[in-house]
Amino acid sequence: LVEGAPGIGKTTFAWEVCRKWASGEILQEYGLVVLLRLRDKHVREAETVFNLFYHTNPELSNAVVREILNHEGESVLLLYEGYDELPRKLQEQQSIFLDVLHKKDLPRATILITSRPSATGYLCWEFKEQISQHIEILGFTKDDIISYVHDVIEDEQVCKDFFQYLKCYPYIGGMMYVPLNAMIVTEVYKDSQ
Repeated sequence: LVEGAPGIGKTTFAWEVCRKWASGEILQEYGLVVLLRLRDKHVREAETVFNLFYHTNPELSNAVVREILNHEGESVLLLYEGYDELPRKLQEQQSIFLDVLHKKDLPRATILITSRPSATGYLCWEFKEQISQHIEILGFTKDDIISYVHDVIEDEQVCKDFFQYLKCYPYIGGMMYVPLNAMIVTEVYKDSQ
């Protein structure tokens, strides 16, 4: 279970896991890593495991899903990205998402969930036996902010002016610890110069 505030980097984390797995850098014990973006309409409307693995080529989807089901999800890593974005009824009532979490479907699959804190309390209570790790993404450190700003604003004098601006407006400086906010604030400042 990976939790974090909005904009802190949960989606980026999920995409990075997929990218690094596909390039052979991490998690090679899994034969398949599947990113299920839970805000996606096709995923939300899924009622069976077959529906979860929506693809524009149904024959390919069906063959892959049959193989996954035949092995009960063994060596499959499912990334439930954005659990908090599922409608409440799909989080708490009978749904394919809960069937997979309760190991009724794909009992041998490994599941990684990203969520905002609003849904993690329920997940920790309902699935405490299944959760082997609970991690919180905290965002940028001060050094990360400095490095990020220098990557985005290449002119050293503009960087110095920007950091001075952040000192004058500590509320804005405090927002920089959330990567999405850092991107917005830095880009707006850079464009205003």
